[in-house]
Amino acid sequence: MIITTKVFDLKTFADVTLGREFSPAPALTSMEEALAFFGNDEAKILAALNAEKLESEVKAAKNSAEPWHSFVLDADGEPTETLNGVADIVPVNEKLVNDLVLNLAKQHFGFAKSASIEAKRAAKAKALAHVKTQPALVGYLTAMSAPVAVPMETETAS
Repeated sequence: MIITTKVFDLKTFADVTLGREFSPAPALTSMEEALAFFGNDEAKILAALNAEKLESEVKAAKNSAEPWHSFVLDADGEPTETLNGVADIVPVNEKLVNDLVLNLAKQHFGFAKSASIEAKRAAKAKALAHVKTQPALVGYLTAMSAPVAVPMETETAS
């Protein structure tokens, strides 16, 4: 089995994926082996089982038909543990949006490699504002985005 990690390489100034051979120990086949592996500590076994149980329950909750909600934000704009009503959003592929905005900024709003950072940001902000006001572009982004893994409710119950 090969395990991988991504690192940023200063020689190439790019992300590089590295691999390493890894041979896991054989799977545990009995509770006696599990107890021995965890040093005969039942609390460690229960902690591992509960972590797996929680991961499974979170995965099931993410894929349930229940609606998603937005968060109440604190004074710093950070999410709290309190939820608002059902989220009213249209999820799309962020990379697709960024690519469209950058292309429009280059073609129509003065974005150039030689421009200052402020000028580049201004051109992209103008392009984004333009995209937001164009139903055809919004429709394109919606249609071209891959299906989102989180289910979204389109109707609210009354």
